Amino acid sequence: MQIPILCYHSHIISSADYAGNGHLALAHDLALLAEHGKTVVPLSWVIDALIHKKENIELNNAVVMTFDDGSKADFLPIDHPEFGPQPGLYPILLEHARQHPQHHPNLHASSFVIASDTARLCMDQKCLFGLDWMTDDWWPQAEASGMISIESHSWDHNNAVCEGVRPGTGDQFYSVNTYAQASHQIRDAAVSIAAVSGRPPEFFAYPYGHVNNFLEQEYFPGYQHQHRMRCALTTRPKYVTWETLPWSVPRFVHGEHWRDPGSLINIINGQASIT
Repeated sequence: MQIPILCYHSHIISSADYAGNGHLALAHDLALLAEHGKTVVPLSWVIDALIHKKENIELNNAVVMTFDDGSKADFLPIDHPEFGPQPGLYPILLEHARQHPQHHPNLHASSFVIASDTARLCMDQKCLFGLDWMTDDWWPQAEASGMISIESHSWDHNNAVCEGVRPGTGDQFYSVNTYAQASHQIRDAAVSIAAVSGRPPEFFAYPYGHVNNFLEQEYFPGYQHQHRMRCALTTRPKYVTWETLPWSVPRFVHGEHWRDPGSLINIINGQASIT
């Protein structure tokens, strides 16, 4: 097993080209993956195989898609103040599925969202454009679509602009290193997300991709009966293999680990230069 998990950000738009626009990149990548004989499958299929160490022929040539931070542009069109209308990631998936049903018959993506409405509002106002991109009203619709699942990206992303984040610890997740902190960021977040989306999240994505030994080796495996997560994802640019630990599942991030189609071709063909 050597499966790449790809990560896109719908709200980080720095240009009107492939390198700086996840909407344009996603639309291009769906066709590129099909052209190279790759099929997008749900994250759950890969995690099931990994946890149970069970071969699944449907994972041959598989790729997984994830979206981070939970902007409503994961599911809906937005109007960017500088770069204009953006189609939204789900509409791109939906349109591709309608036009090319043979390409990715199980097309699916996992959207990792932030639980706290206060934190999301703060980030929307201080980090984005104050245009209500970080709402949660679209979560139930996404779940009902069958093509997007709502998963956990923590309580508040430990973002320095959020109320309650300890001074000097924000904008990184390594500082979450006690049971109380982890329980709030992970277990409490899952309960809150489930209350809105209608389904308890199964997967957790570390904010900033930051994982420490306490979370990977103690909290996640030792308190699974409380947080109920089945895996946690980093942003380490590696492939999922049989040796991958469920609490440090790697991903390749658009704009960071690949910025052009040629680099993505290397990744999906198992030729990425990884560290």
